[in-house]
Amino acid sequence: MKLRYAMLLLSVLVLITSCKGETQRYEEPVPADPTSQYEYKVGLGYGFLGKTVQVTIDGREVISVVSSEEIEQYAQLQGTKMLASGSSPKKDVIVRVTVDGGEPYEQAIDLSAGMFVHVYQEQTGLRVFNTRFLLLE
Repeated sequence: MKLRYAMLLLSVLVLITSCKGETQRYEEPVPADPTSQYEYKVGLGYGFLGKTVQVTIDGREVISVVSSEEIEQYAQLQGTKMLASGSSPKKDVIVRVTVDGGEPYEQAIDLSAGMFVHVYQEQTGLRVFNTRFLLLE
């Protein structure tokens, strides 16, 4: 009988000790991961048919393409055609767009607000923005 009581007491002590260790481990603050990356996907919308489009993010070229009828039709019917993806260690990046070698257009983007970067050529000029979700029309 005393042996059973001793075994039960020992089991309870081991259980309490192991639970206490688990609780302490989860209560500690988790340090930020210095290698974390902000993912992005970049695509073209309508307005670029037959034009050479170059897109860089923080100086790194991510798109260099002559926009085709396929891209234009996709953009007109379904939305932005995603053409490239990557990641950045910074959440705030500069998207630079050059069309047919003209003056570059720059737009600051906060990648924490959305990973999908859209580039459109509208009548009023270039439009660059990002969204959290990829919207298809």
